[in-house]
Amino acid sequence: MKLNDIIASVQDLLQGEKSSDPKRKAALEDLMAKLEKKETKVRRKLKKAETAEERAKYERKLTIVRAQREKGEKALGTLST
Repeated sequence: MKLNDIIASVQDLLQGEKSSDPKRKAALEDLMAKLEKKETKVRRKLKKAETAEERAKYERKLTIVRAQREKGEKALGTLST
């Protein structure tokens, strides 16, 4: 799944109903795991980046992934209670 698809899915879940639906929680946990894997890949690519352009590109992606993970973790915390 591409980063934009994962982000769109997370946003859909975050904007959805604020219930503690087990399916919603499971879907969000799955997306959080995908974001974690994506973050690892982006970090690896950032380390291998040779040009300043590439580094800037991967740093932007990393910032986006981190922000989405934070939002997701926060939402999981509210779903758990």
